[in-house]
Amino acid sequence: MAVLAATMASLSFGDALATIALVTNSRAGLGILPSNGYALAASANNKILVSTGKPDASTADRLAHAALRSDPVNPAALRALGLVADLRGNPAGSRPFFQLAQRATRRDLATNLWHIEDASQSGNLAATLYQYDIAIRTTKEAHTLLFSTLTTALEDAEIRQAFVPYFHKPPPWLPTFLDFAIDQSKATSVFADLAQRAGGFPKAPEYRGREGFLLDRLAVVRDFDAARTVYRLIPRSDPQTLTTIELTPANLDKNRAPISWKFFVDAEKGAEIESEADSAGENRLVIFAQPNVGGVVGQKLLYAAAGPIKVSAVVEFATSALGGSVTFNLNCEAKTGQTVIAAQSVPSTAVGRVKADFSANVTAACPVQSVTITTRGGSTSATEAVISGLRLARLPQRSL
Repeated sequence: MAVLAATMASLSFGDALATIALVTNSRAGLGILPSNGYALAASANNKILVSTGKPDASTADRLAHAALRSDPVNPAALRALGLVADLRGNPAGSRPFFQLAQRATRRDLATNLWHIEDASQSGNLAATLYQYDIAIRTTKEAHTLLFSTLTTALEDAEIRQAFVPYFHKPPPWLPTFLDFAIDQSKATSVFADLAQRAGGFPKAPEYRGREGFLLDRLAVVRDFDAARTVYRLIPRSDPQTLTTIELTPANLDKNRAPISWKFFVDAEKGAEIESEADSAGENRLVIFAQPNVGGVVGQKLLYAAAGPIKVSAVVEFATSALGGSVTFNLNCEAKTGQTVIAAQSVPSTAVGRVKADFSANVTAACPVQSVTITTRGGSTSATEAVISGLRLARLPQRSL
């Protein structure tokens, strides 16, 4: 009842002058349109849902019946009669009225909320989600009211399993819901589990960017195992992307970052792929940083097996910038944070094409790694450089 009252209060404003007047003064509303079935039904609902004192079931009953005489298929009047039966201690008697109200229209949110609550109390998950679908599909107000509730509900594994059919035959509201839920959920990993249960996101084009959004959020909360699970579910994902850093098309797919490369650009620093590959057909990365500005401009996750590896790249600076640099880091990524395994820095005073490489031993205690590229502008001039030949190679066990 409290949920219905709150909903009715939020929906009472909107369609006509009689309805607006009815919220603050039901007599005024009826005075404008005394025989209007909608006004009578709204007044009946107000007697129950927005009454400042004890709900007036008798008056609501009389007004609802008067509304039905004016309009025999008035869903608001049927809903009011259902509420009256409930108030009088006859919940079973309220059901036929709410069922008739939903048959009359699926766009009455208060009626839909009753059906959600009724199905939920029966323990029928499929029926509950079906009523959620009706409510969200038919009224925009339901998005605001129900998205948050559904997001929290999906933390329950049984509800996630019941939600799988909505991935197989996605309703039109699913993309908007996923945007909200992935962004707002305090348990982002449940959406990786949901995707796994469903065999991946829906195949329609609009879900491709949302897969990437989930990958990015999982990296933010440092659930790297779940991120790998989601990546593997994405159609045509290249398994080599999990263990390589080359600037290949697969490793540059923005919809798979940060398992693919993720570059950062703002007015003071950044990294971008050149619009055209070099003469050998290899992509090159252009980076810049304004004077005395520094930070990470590129990042890529790795799931390299334990053992010795070598990271290498070629850096060519456009101009000399005293105090500037480009740095490559190999990091260990854990739930608790990031630690540097090894790094190589190239000063921006270097001339020509400079090879930067370093070796490191990845231990079994570090199953997830990352490579980051950091740049810093010079003390008086900007750093500008082109990076090519980015590679990660396995080394023989005794090479370190």
